[in-house]
Amino acid sequence: MRLLLIAACFAGLVHGQEPSIRVDGRVTTLSGEAVSGALVRLQGTSTYSHTTDGDGRFAFLDVAPGRYTLTSEKLGFVTHPYGARSDEGPGAQLVLDTGIELRDLSLPMTPLAVLYGRVTDPDGKPVAKAALGVYRDELVDGKRQLVAVGMYDGRGVTDDQGNYRVSLLPSGRYYVKATPARDIRGQDGGAAPRTMTVATFYPNAPDTEGATQVNVEAGGEVRGIDIRLHQVRVYSIRGKAIDAATGTPAGGVNVVDATRAPGPTDYTVPIRLQGLAKAGPDGSFEVRNLMPGRHILQVLAAPVSCCLATDEMFFFFATAPGSRITGRVEVTITDSDLNGVVMPLISVSVLTGMVKLEDGDLRNWRSQEWRVQLVPIDGVTLNIPSGTIEADGKFEIQGVAPMKYSVSIGGLPAGVSVKSIRLGGEDVTRGTLDLTSGAAGLLEIVLWSKGSR
Repeated sequence: MRLLLIAACFAGLVHGQEPSIRVDGRVTTLSGEAVSGALVRLQGTSTYSHTTDGDGRFAFLDVAPGRYTLTSEKLGFVTHPYGARSDEGPGAQLVLDTGIELRDLSLPMTPLAVLYGRVTDPDGKPVAKAALGVYRDELVDGKRQLVAVGMYDGRGVTDDQGNYRVSLLPSGRYYVKATPARDIRGQDGGAAPRTMTVATFYPNAPDTEGATQVNVEAGGEVRGIDIRLHQVRVYSIRGKAIDAATGTPAGGVNVVDATRAPGPTDYTVPIRLQGLAKAGPDGSFEVRNLMPGRHILQVLAAPVSCCLATDEMFFFFATAPGSRITGRVEVTITDSDLNGVVMPLISVSVLTGMVKLEDGDLRNWRSQEWRVQLVPIDGVTLNIPSGTIEADGKFEIQGVAPMKYSVSIGGLPAGVSVKSIRLGGEDVTRGTLDLTSGAAGLLEIVLWSKGSR
């Protein structure tokens, strides 16, 4: 009798089990062909993944109840969220309750496109090792910017016949740019060239205003995007580096054109580095191959460890231990060389400041380290100057070069934001922190929170 009771209880448990949740479907191309080997993810309360079979099918069994999103991804296709109206749009949320079965869901994937072309010089000869860039014009933080896309063959440069191939491009309209490689060393002897080829947008424009956008359709192959490099007249800047404190020549320092190019940049190095010169024993230097316009010359006491540069390939500098000297001067080239430019060398500065919380005690919000950072707006820097905010709100930032910066604070918790920033009593909250004349004055930062502690 006892065994029958146990058996009956066990049978009741089996029949009383909650119905399982099932999600299945098929991944296809836009034309309905199966996409095998695609990774399908069901993410939310728990995470599940499945690779589609030869017919593009997938299935998730015994899924835990909750809210989920469903996506499919595969190399050569745009990652697709289920229920999205476009490849860039958000996917639909799946609310899965006990016993629900979502069957035969369809996940159509958009194939990525390929772009082919050739880069030549003004005479039609192939240009090898020209760096390629494919850009989409986007609105980023309220500003129009060129955002790089695609995957580049051959490390992103042309082959010995000037040919290039860019793959994994979503559908859209793009600017295509080629930048000739050049060795920025060896400027100490010989006559400077009077013309040179520069970064060029398809088909033959030095900027986007004269460029033609390339229309790329989903999964298409776009050929014949040939770029003939634009040639411009170039000029030199000649001058002398001097020690600002003593007025004596400063030989052996590196003078670099650190002008930022339009478009996307990395704040630790500028995109456009057209020239580098090492000052002679008498402090004299000549920076060559510069186009008309505004230029920022900087002195870097650290030795150069890599000397090939294009708009897509950056300089790299090895920091010299104990190097605390820098210099900066802004000049404008019109239609002739500039002579007699004086580059004063000064010591890097120390910037001190104070952070206050307007509506609470700063110490009650400190769950981790907070740091004040100076993010360069122009020029080149070997590191991002920063300082730790102490318990009393004081901070000190060493190694501040004469540049223009924006101020950011890392580590702030949710609910705390910057209300005001003042340097030497002047409000710079929404402006530029101009330290080109040195770091003079106290940097005062006021924070506010949604609720004081």
